Amino acid sequence: PNQGSRMARLLYPTLLFPLVTGPSGIALGRGWASLKDELAIPTCEFGIIAGGHADDRQGLNPLLPGSSDGTVSLTETLLPGATDLMVQPLLHSTMMKNADVCRATVQFLRTGSFR
Repeated sequence: PNQGSRMARLLYPTLLFPLVTGPSGIALGRGWASLKDELAIPTCEFGIIAGGHADDRQGLNPLLPGSSDGTVSLTETLLPGATDLMVQPLLHSTMMKNADVCRATVQFLRTGSFR
């Protein structure tokens, strides 16, 4: 998530979350306030693929406002300077193995656009 993770902030206080997610989960939960100042916007062309619905209707997770992939809200994926955005009705954990997402990624690397 380019804007932090509400789910990580909500779940960080539980004992299991830091154990399961390790340093990256801790950074998104407890450490986001300091981590965000260390992150840079890429200087190369980049696009964002997010799970959810493009019309920002409420997703499956009631703890996340608006559209989401169940783990990250659509607004948490956004980053200024992105040249393209593709929103797919997918869950967070299934996105990277989705054939359409894989094809769109290759398309972006070739042309600078997901479509």
